Amino acid sequence: MSLSGVLNVNKPSGPTSFDVVARVRALVGERRVGHGGTLDPTATGVLLLLIGKATRIQEYLLDMPKTYRVRICLGAVTDTYDASGRITARSSWAHLTEDAIRASADTFVGKIQQVPPPFSAIKIAGKRAYKLARAGETVALAPRPVNIDRIDILDYLPPLLSLEVECGKGTYLRSLAHDLGAKLGCGGYVDSLTRLRVGPFAIEDALTLDELAAKDRPEIQQMASRWLNLALDHLPAVTLDASSCRLIWTGRSLPSALPSFSGLLGATEGQRCQILDTDGHVVAIMRLNASEGAWKPEKILADVSNVPRNLENSRQF
Repeated sequence: MSLSGVLNVNKPSGPTSFDVVARVRALVGERRVGHGGTLDPTATGVLLLLIGKATRIQEYLLDMPKTYRVRICLGAVTDTYDASGRITARSSWAHLTEDAIRASADTFVGKIQQVPPPFSAIKIAGKRAYKLARAGETVALAPRPVNIDRIDILDYLPPLLSLEVECGKGTYLRSLAHDLGAKLGCGGYVDSLTRLRVGPFAIEDALTLDELAAKDRPEIQQMASRWLNLALDHLPAVTLDASSCRLIWTGRSLPSALPSFSGLLGATEGQRCQILDTDGHVVAIMRLNASEGAWKPEKILADVSNVPRNLENSRQF
């Protein structure tokens, strides 16, 4: 039986996120493995991996808020905006106080326009920006709206500034370090970066690749199922019996008037819910079509291999 679910992996510094995906694909013997938001090669911390049919919920994980611990080296600028790049400028940081840094950092909190780093995976005319930058071409990326919920100063040991940042999807911490350094008048780049949390997933619970390799298949499936439940915990849950679950597996809609959906009578058009079987496993994510009075499958996450063929043509509803 194929694996399905979510894994919370503690990414080490060095490999790319896609390197980790390839390693886990080999470890678990599952071809379908994706991620819930990349980390730079030098970054560490929470990297959510989606296994099997759970790759279908990637969009939900990308939308989750993220928390980072970032150490910024002030007084210099690099072409990659982090320690892996070439230093292009230096300036004194001696005049800076923690109060001045805090005041500048606060200006980046909220909904802001941010220019991604030139060394990023964003495509320009079909080519990755980092490939153009490596070839010596000028990379001009348009600013994008991002949301930064908070920036807390953890410590300031000049020229190193450590921050904890909570932000939404699409935020580049390298750009934040670069822009903060520019605002302070001395430059800055990311010296180290760790993702502490993605939504409800914390680094304290994440598995290293070695820890994952030491576990057998049933253990991995158990964890993956538990973390899938956690990933969808923000959606109301409806438990259905086996016959109703089989109908959903075949793509059938269910009437919103069914007693099982009585707890969602106030639901509005487009609202989602998760469907669980009687063992608590996630079967599907459904979306309300109020005009038709039906909950329609949006993402089917259960294995369909055991669905009896006579149910595929069922007309129960």
